[in-house]
Amino acid sequence: MATNSGLAIANPAVGLAKLNRPWLPAVLPRERLFQRLDSVQSQPCTWIGAPGGYGKTTLAASYVEMRGLPCLWYQLDEDDADLATFFYYLGLAADSLGDGPPLPLLTPESQQDIPAFTRRYIRLLCQRLNPPFILLLDNYHRLPAEATFHGMLAEALNDLPSGVRCLVTSRGEPPLALSRARLHGQLAIISMEELRLTLPEAQGIADLEPDHRPTIEDVQRLHEQVQGWAAGLTLLLRDAQIPFISRPLPASALLFDYFATEVFKHTDQPTQQFLLKTAFFPKMTAAMASQMIDSGDAAEYLNALVRSHYFTFRNDTTEPSYQYHDLFRDFLLRRGAQTFNATDYTHHQRRAAVILEAVGDLSAAVELRQALGDWEELSRLVQQHGQTLLRQGRSQLLETWLHGFPPTMRDQSPWLLFWLGQCKLHHNPVGARKTLVRAYRRFKHLGDSPGVWLTWVTITDSYCLAWDNFKAARGWLVEFEYLQQRYPGIPVPDLEARVVCGVFNMMLYAWPEHPRFAYWEQRLVQLLQSRCPPEIYLISLVSLLLHYVWNTGQRAKATWALTLLRNANADTSDVPPVLRCLGYWGKFCYQYLFEGNSIECLTLAKTASAIATRYGIQVIEPSLSGFVVIHLNEGRLEAGRTALERFKPVVHSLRPVEQLHYHWLCGWEAWLSGRLAEAAELLQQSLPASHQTFYHATGMIQWGLAQVQASLGNRSSALRHLAGMRFWIRAANSQIGRFARTLATAQFALDWGRRERSLRLLRAAFTIGRREGYLCFPFFKSEDLSRLCMTALDAGIEVEYVRTLIQKRGLLPDSTVPASERWPWPVKLYTLGRFALVIDEQPLTFGRKAQHKPLQLLKILLSWGGRDVEQARIADALWPDADGDTAQQTLTTTLHRLRKLLGHDEAVYLRDSRLSLDPRYCWVDLWCLERRINQAHEHIRERKTTAAAADMATLAHSLLGAYRGSFLGQDNETWALQARQRLQNRYLKILEEIGAHLEDQQDWDGARACYQRGMELAPASERCRQGLRRCNPSLESC
Repeated sequence: MATNSGLAIANPAVGLAKLNRPWLPAVLPRERLFQRLDSVQSQPCTWIGAPGGYGKTTLAASYVEMRGLPCLWYQLDEDDADLATFFYYLGLAADSLGDGPPLPLLTPESQQDIPAFTRRYIRLLCQRLNPPFILLLDNYHRLPAEATFHGMLAEALNDLPSGVRCLVTSRGEPPLALSRARLHGQLAIISMEELRLTLPEAQGIADLEPDHRPTIEDVQRLHEQVQGWAAGLTLLLRDAQIPFISRPLPASALLFDYFATEVFKHTDQPTQQFLLKTAFFPKMTAAMASQMIDSGDAAEYLNALVRSHYFTFRNDTTEPSYQYHDLFRDFLLRRGAQTFNATDYTHHQRRAAVILEAVGDLSAAVELRQALGDWEELSRLVQQHGQTLLRQGRSQLLETWLHGFPPTMRDQSPWLLFWLGQCKLHHNPVGARKTLVRAYRRFKHLGDSPGVWLTWVTITDSYCLAWDNFKAARGWLVEFEYLQQRYPGIPVPDLEARVVCGVFNMMLYAWPEHPRFAYWEQRLVQLLQSRCPPEIYLISLVSLLLHYVWNTGQRAKATWALTLLRNANADTSDVPPVLRCLGYWGKFCYQYLFEGNSIECLTLAKTASAIATRYGIQVIEPSLSGFVVIHLNEGRLEAGRTALERFKPVVHSLRPVEQLHYHWLCGWEAWLSGRLAEAAELLQQSLPASHQTFYHATGMIQWGLAQVQASLGNRSSALRHLAGMRFWIRAANSQIGRFARTLATAQFALDWGRRERSLRLLRAAFTIGRREGYLCFPFFKSEDLSRLCMTALDAGIEVEYVRTLIQKRGLLPDSTVPASERWPWPVKLYTLGRFALVIDEQPLTFGRKAQHKPLQLLKILLSWGGRDVEQARIADALWPDADGDTAQQTLTTTLHRLRKLLGHDEAVYLRDSRLSLDPRYCWVDLWCLERRINQAHEHIRERKTTAAAADMATLAHSLLGAYRGSFLGQDNETWALQARQRLQNRYLKILEEIGAHLEDQQDWDGARACYQRGMELAPASERCRQGLRRCNPSLESC
């Protein structure tokens, strides 16, 4: 986060004069108005409004002094229309209040949401304040009517804590932006009528006159004339020779000039000269005034003016500074223009400008240079101080300076155009680019090497900031090759890092197939491993990380970049908020694709979203994308829709690539929700724009369209869109793109009945996935991915990787399709030949007597099929001697213990008083055997084509391996014996039928194996004995 720390002004005495209340030599305490201010202290803001000369500033300063209130005084001027300037100086003022959290600068990214920045700033500021406390904004009228300052102040008033209040002095009424504050009682107003001097107050002011004491009658006469106008009374009291005027006098600048003229002409010549020359300074120190008049007597003049109430204020900073009342200074400037000849007047202006620049009052110096038409000096000021102002976030102020140049001169000067483009860069990068292109052409025409290189790299920045038309950016890479030949070597210090970053970004986004891409990637990597400027380091690192994650899908390189990012402490408060958000987005993408850690992903998304909200930053990634991706990935469609709706009002303000990403997310949600036509329309409409922006966006949209068209039954269209991913894959050598396209093609082949092709594609896709470690990826439905994984496991394809993928994604098997034992079931139950439980791939041991009843409940449930078993029947079997209610209560307790034992509550569910094992969470060897028996019966009914015979041989082999012993062989309860015998009979019968079927096909080995297994189960089986006799002679003859 950019803060005021380390930023200083050239002359604190002058710069901080606007941050200190004026020193009051001897003023009349206006207790009447003090009590009025006391009466409204519960309201956040008090507006003291009246024309010039009514004593607004004197009232505010004397109030905080007499009441002993701590105060932060801020004297507003035209520069504060640039909020970055206001917050910059306010931060300097806050530094004098003691320790506290650092106050941020209003950098370009924070200007996206001024209200959010204001709320955060005010809260941080108020942590330094000990109530009661006054924030005083003096001379509010100097701000233009259209300034965004007014809305900012309205927002700030909402966040002032109890005991902290704002006082505003102004010549005008409160702006419209404060209407709501007035309506809700947040704003009290002290108007001109209340500020008018009463007769006793006029007498009190007269008593302060050091030279002569007017009579009571004189004071009464003067008071009637000026009608309570403090400035008019002061002028009339100063010079008794001003003629008496019988009618009341209006308070106006013109009248002030009249009286000031009368007073001024009776002032000695040296004082007149001093006043006229020093009026060029809006604020000054005695040293500045001495330089202006070539005399060391300036301090005496200034202090005498302050003591005699001659419209001069003193600010007691480290070195006292002074300023004239606005009305008085305006009068002196007009008087000076009349008194000095043109040559002398210009000479004094130019001298004042030199002094002002030397002490750091740049705005005042610029104003004088503009008045002089001294454009060369003004250009030098811009060149010398432009970068500092931009770093402080004060681009609006710099832009105001630049617009003060004559348009023809500005348009002919490449440096002025360059700085104007810099001012626009963050809030209007496309407009900035147009200005920068004009500057570049002028620099190129003049052969200005530093200007050419600086402008070229800033133009590349404009593309990354605008995220609009990367296709057009290719021309700037061609121009770069020209620059390398025409201007070898970069002449500007510290610019090489920006050039490397700019070239890499242009190639990444606009020309990935460029033959020198690998070279510039390596240059950037070397830069990050050496002394890279901090402002470039993080943005380049995040750019590389996102490239390695989503563009190429290279885990090893992404891990390297992520390690550097973590070591860089990119989440500290010193890092600009936008970069912190981007850093979290990079970490999110890595966790999503390579770790499959949805909990960590949501944590990262929430953290980034909180930063974006706190700092008023409008970023779609990860504050939107993170939440939507995880919600959609895990099937929480309603939550995904809610997150998308939150960003809908601001979609129009997003950058082009961000808008494409938003519509891509909307298309994904519509597809998952079954709104296929809407999904197709959203994605299809985005496709043409993606061709002009970023090829990766095109590839992602084509990926989504392929899935949508396949769901609509448009096979050729689906394949055509998959083919449209080819440029992304080839240009970036994208492993993630190749993986996604191959896996989607395998899915389509499986859906369309081309199993063998699907298996080949699955093997290719999952080989890439295992090598790079892909675990989460978009635009695949869970049920489709589950079916692909089941197919891969059955075929023995990348078993360990597929099992990890299933576990990380939380995939559930299709309960209608036999699933492999290799599937990483949460619960596995072995009942044939042994009784065993495997929970989350870990065998469960039974050593505790306390688990007897839950295990017995489980065995009974399995004995009766494991599905839809009436709980009353189970209770009767477990507790035959208990009454119904007691047995039911005991069953509820035992069921709870069983779920706890299994570690997955969802593994056993109760519905309509029937108990079942959930086949999505439980694998049972008994169920696998029964499925194979049922499949065998279906094959036999089909009768004997060659294909059916081959399938029967395969089925016979699987059946022989599926029966591993008697069902619950160690249990002799009635329910176990009955189930065991029933299963054995079914198994024996199907073995006899398969043996006969294989005999008909002359598969003697297969038939013999079936009959032998039958004899092992039932030695008395006559059909198996006869079958073996028929098979043995044939085998012997072979």
